[in-house]
Parts: sequence; C-alpha cells; structure tokens
Amino acid sequence: MKGGNEGKGDADATGSAPRRGKRTRDPEKTKRRILAAAEAEFARKGYDGSRLRDVAEVAGVHHALLHHYFGDKAGLYRAVVERAFTEVSSQATALLASRETVEALLERYVDALVTFHVESPGLVRILYLASLDEASPAYEVCRELTATFLAPLLARMAEVVEKSQRAGKVRDDVDARRLVALCLGAVSFLFYEDRFFGAYLGEDVRSPEATAAHRDAAIRFLRAAVLPAG
Repeated sequence: MKGGNEGKGDADATGSAPRRGKRTRDPEKTKRRILAAAEAEFARKGYDGSRLRDVAEVAGVHHALLHHYFGDKAGLYRAVVERAFTEVSSQATALLASRETVEALLERYVDALVTFHVESPGLVRILYLASLDEASPAYEVCRELTATFLAPLLARMAEVVEKSQRAGKVRDDVDARRLVALCLGAVSFLFYEDRFFGAYLGEDVRSPEATAAHRDAAIRFLRAAVLPAG
C-alpha cells in the first residue's frame, strides 16, 4: 500500500516518535489530507459504498490513523460535512453583518452560492446522496448538522429580509422565509441536478462560461423577484 511509509511517519500520534528519514509529524496537515480523500470517496461512492481503508490509501496514511483522529466512518463523514458547513456559515455570517445595500447583498449572496457549488462539487454530491436514503447514517449526520449550522443561518437571513420588507426595500407580499428558500433554490438547484441541466442546456454547468451565465441570470432573476416593483 502506498500509505505504508506515511502511516509509519504518522504513527507517533499513538506515542512513538517518527523514524529517521520519515516525514515529521504534522497532525493538522494529515487530517486535512484525510478529509480531502474522504470527501472524494464519499462523493464518488456514497456513504455506504466507501471504505476507510480506501480513504487511507488515497490519503497516503495507515488506516489506523483514521480511527485515531475520527473514530469510525460516521465520525469521518461528520468531520467532512461539518468542515464544509462551518466554512459556509462563517462566510454567510460575515455577509449578513455587512452594511451594504440590498442589491449589493443580493449580488454577493449569488456569488457566494455559485462559488461554493462550483468549487465544491464533491460536497454538493455528498449532501445530495445523503438526502436520498433516510436509513443511512449519512442522512442523520446531515440532518443534525443542518439543524446546527444552516437552520440558524437561514433564520438570520429571514430576519434580514423581514427588516428590509418593513423598510420597503424588499417585496412584502411573500413570507420572508419562503423568499429565502426560493432564492436559495433558484441559485443552487442547477448544481444538485447538474447532469440533467447539463444535458438540457448542452453545457458543463460548472465551466467558467456556464458559471458566469448562471450567475448573471440568477442576479437578474432575483432582482426582479425580490425587489419591489416600480
């Protein structure tokens, strides 16, 4: 296995020192490498089809390290999804804290969503697969993390929309929560069903040209849908 040497070099996670000539210990770098490999495996094979030994081989580490750092497959899966949710939550919180105009916020909102879906196709695929099988541990992990990270974030977005509605800056004939949900779906759904929409549009939906076209169309569409008429 190509992970043999790395496994020995990282073995000091259990107490022994790295052997001479091996890589020096860098637990955080090793964890990032494992998470990247796990993300690729879960996206390609789904939760049930992925094996820790395969993840370890791709990461170039001994499989015992996966147990040491993450416990079991469910723990590793949780770490992969939580890492993504944490990053998205931080970016969105900073966006909501800004004092920009509604139109500027709308553009930055679309930019952030499109960038995430284009740059993180593996995570998009992982979340999509998890939603298909309620009996899978992946479904429960994503449900819990959605409640922890995304639900409060969407609630905060709805509060911002409601405030803008009271100020006359956003249409007020649609419930704020539904307006947030509709905007999210309008930008994101294309990437979750990328194969269908790729065939329908005759393009790779994540290509630079298609991404720019989707971004511009989404901004124009949401402006018309969210801002008051006239």
